[in-house]
Amino acid sequence: MPMPEWLKRRLKKAGENLESTVTGAIFWLILGGPIALAAGYKYLRDFFLQLLPISTPLWATIALTVLCCLYTYVKVAKNQAKSTEVGQPVKPPPFTIKQFPIGKYIWEAKIYKSGNFEVNQYP
Repeated sequence: MPMPEWLKRRLKKAGENLESTVTGAIFWLILGGPIALAAGYKYLRDFFLQLLPISTPLWATIALTVLCCLYTYVKVAKNQAKSTEVGQPVKPPPFTIKQFPIGKYIWEAKIYKSGNFEVNQYP
């Protein structure tokens, strides 16, 4: 089904409007961005300076501390469980390590499956 002519005109007009809108937004961000940041900084600074002398109840401080500790504990436990899941096969490293005695020193080399190798800088 072909697109009606009026729909084509509307889409073309919307594209032109979108282009001018994006151009105007970029212009105002470049011009007004620093001004808006300075005004926002002043507002936020004043807001927090007003909150600073207000005392927090002891129970709220303790509850927040306990919640933060609990959240950290759960996140660490979840990450450790993901890294050491039972039943998951352990992937072998993509290289083998071989040691070569040269003189009185023993050099260690990593030999990759592709045939490339790395030798430690010091024996």
